[in-house]
Amino acid sequence: MSKAAELYNGWTNYETWRVNLETLDGMGIEDFGYDPGEVDPDSPESVHKLSEALEMYVWEIVEQGAKGFALDLANSFLARVDWNEIAEHMLGDARAEAAAENTASAVTSPDADTAATIAAVDNITYGVGGEVLEMLQKVNLQGADRARSYLSRKVYE
Repeated sequence: MSKAAELYNGWTNYETWRVNLETLDGMGIEDFGYDPGEVDPDSPESVHKLSEALEMYVWEIVEQGAKGFALDLANSFLARVDWNEIAEHMLGDARAEAAAENTASAVTSPDADTAATIAAVDNITYGVGGEVLEMLQKVNLQGADRARSYLSRKVYE
């Protein structure tokens, strides 16, 4: 059987998908004491440390409610979980969130030229979007692209 055929909903296997879905969904690296700004998502060490924290967290949950045969079944199930895959997924999410924040801060704190362009755009009636874009084409400022993006959001709100 090919590796692709063994995947379950895009995850290594059912166990990995299910633990991520039922136990870790909605959690981020911050929930495990990591600062997204200080973690290198491409570092094998970061992946390893986070995967250990994830495994400990899930085991604490399982050990609170399972005993005897149920604990043995849980042990068998959790032994197949690819903790590194879940950690890589969480670190990738943290990278994407950081990139989105950087993009948002670039738009919310523009340079002086862009701020002037945005101010000029704010003074124009938004119902005349074509005229506004024509005006932006005439304005040859370094931040015109950011202003155009800002305008696009304002015109269609």
